[in-house]
Amino acid sequence: MATYSLGWPLYLASLCLSAAAAFLALRLIRHTGKRKAGLYLFIASLLLAADMAYELLLQLGIFPQGVPGYRALVDLLPIATSVLLLAGMISIRAVLMEHKLTEVGTGEQVEGSSNVSQTTAKMTVNKLASSNTVVATAGEGSAASVPAYLEQERRRGVRIHQEWQAAFDAVTTPMVLYDPAFKVIRANRAYIERAGLSLKDIIGKPYFDIYPKLGRPIVDSPQSLKQGIAGSELRLATGEIVISRNFPIYNEANEYHHSLHILEDVTGIRQAEKSVRRTRLSLNVVTACVREMASAKDEQHMLQSICRIVVRGGGYRLAWVGFVEGGEGRTVRLVASHGYKKDLERAPDASWPDADFDKSPMGIAIRTGKTFLCQDFMHDPQFGVFHGDALKHHLAAVVALPLYSGQRIVGGLVLWSDQAFAFSDEEAAVLEGLSASIDLGISAFRIRAEHVTDMQNKTQHLDDVRDKLEKIIEAMGEAIEQRQTYAVGHQRRVGEICLAIAQEMGLPDDRAYGVRLAGMVHDVGAIQIPEGLLCKTGKLTEDDRRQIEFHTQAGHDILSGLDLPWPLAQAVLQHHERLDGSGYPNGLTGGKILLEAKIIAVADTIEAMAYGQRTDHPRLGVPAALAEIAKHKGTLYDEDVVDATLRLYWEKGYEVT
Repeated sequence: MATYSLGWPLYLASLCLSAAAAFLALRLIRHTGKRKAGLYLFIASLLLAADMAYELLLQLGIFPQGVPGYRALVDLLPIATSVLLLAGMISIRAVLMEHKLTEVGTGEQVEGSSNVSQTTAKMTVNKLASSNTVVATAGEGSAASVPAYLEQERRRGVRIHQEWQAAFDAVTTPMVLYDPAFKVIRANRAYIERAGLSLKDIIGKPYFDIYPKLGRPIVDSPQSLKQGIAGSELRLATGEIVISRNFPIYNEANEYHHSLHILEDVTGIRQAEKSVRRTRLSLNVVTACVREMASAKDEQHMLQSICRIVVRGGGYRLAWVGFVEGGEGRTVRLVASHGYKKDLERAPDASWPDADFDKSPMGIAIRTGKTFLCQDFMHDPQFGVFHGDALKHHLAAVVALPLYSGQRIVGGLVLWSDQAFAFSDEEAAVLEGLSASIDLGISAFRIRAEHVTDMQNKTQHLDDVRDKLEKIIEAMGEAIEQRQTYAVGHQRRVGEICLAIAQEMGLPDDRAYGVRLAGMVHDVGAIQIPEGLLCKTGKLTEDDRRQIEFHTQAGHDILSGLDLPWPLAQAVLQHHERLDGSGYPNGLTGGKILLEAKIIAVADTIEAMAYGQRTDHPRLGVPAALAEIAKHKGTLYDEDVVDATLRLYWEKGYEVT
């Protein structure tokens, strides 16, 4: 029996490892398509395995020691194995260099996008280099086809990146990508333009040092970013108002990687909202003043009540009324005032020297007979002599309105605000309506003082107040139409047609009058629509259409706070609803729509088609307008309203004045 040496287990292990190496060499051919390198390594592994098998057989005594020629052959095996291993390693080095060049080329093309994009591109190249798909696509695994395929994929990746960047830049809202340290990775064109820097100057810097310049992150930490915090509204030092939205982005391992930051400029929207709020507030004040005037005991009581209501309800700092005394009109007597604080009760500008009074806001309004508006009193050099008192009492913006009795100027109404640029054009127009109402109140009390009976005076006063309310509504309509040059007279004509239809339908006089008022203000919500959009010709975008359709809701919001006996707010809200539910804003149908709104819908259509002045929608005339409403009777328009309208025009020859 043979005696075994302790070395045979080592030879057996070496044999197994050599066989495994040969197997892996075959796998290398399959995965890379590099047959030459794989064959070199495979044959070298087989030779090494043969050498180990020979030694193992010798150790086990199975193979005889003295076989002539075998020893010389075995001695040649290490040399042959070394040569094959060297050739295989050279081939493998060539493969690795080829892959390296491909990765470098891809990295250069996508430089400057985002870290995620670079990582993904490199991973894609590596996967393509080692995937089974390469062999199938490469055409029988030829070595030359792999680089071509990788080059094709690289170019496709570059093209996708370029398309993504073009889409990113097409967005007009500023957007920026930044890493967990808040440093900019990428920014779109809108952000770059807003920052006033080049992309090269932005990349790698904290976004809060670029735009908006806050000196600190809007969101406190990367941990907060993971929560998807969005919707912070910021007022910048430039006066801009932006909504900041942050959206966290994660990698494949669900780890926070970077954030997309969107900065939406809502300055115009907030200004429009402020204008709507102020206009609505002013309308509420006017309504309260008109109601107070109807129950006032005398002129003094009326004026004092108006000053109190204006300050408390309108948020003004000071309101006062003065009457002219003396032939030259250079002396003004304070007759009523109300201040935000007690020290303003005496109206400091009412005591300015007579020599300078003609240069004061009240003096200018009385002298010119026109409304005077100064939005930034403290920085207007023509009022330098008054700046001391204005600064002491925090008087920043002023509107002065002349007051009349008949055709004669008898005094003025002055309203002060502690904020510069506090008065919008729409608000000033409403306040002019208030001054006109005060004119009527003053005239009414002075007429009564001239021996008109109390009952007659009150009746006349109420009628005048009602007429003045109509004039205020007309003034509102005109204020809107001033922003729409093509719509001059539109609201008045719609109101007139509404009244005629309501009377033809047999509605009570008071309700018919309310329909007329609703028709006269049906587009009051247009004050919230940007002027450029109101006058836009051509096709509207979806965003344009949404903004325009919102005017019904805006009009409702303005009118809903008025305490009036007519449903003006609901009529304005529903005047674009249609019987079949195709209207807006709520898609109401049939009996859910207010009768007043149904009348306005028909009157608005007739006015637009028969009397409209838009250049892109030429006037079609009354017959075409009547044919339109008749065509859609019972589907879009109420049958009773359409029948009354057709009778009005066809049988009674109605014409708009």
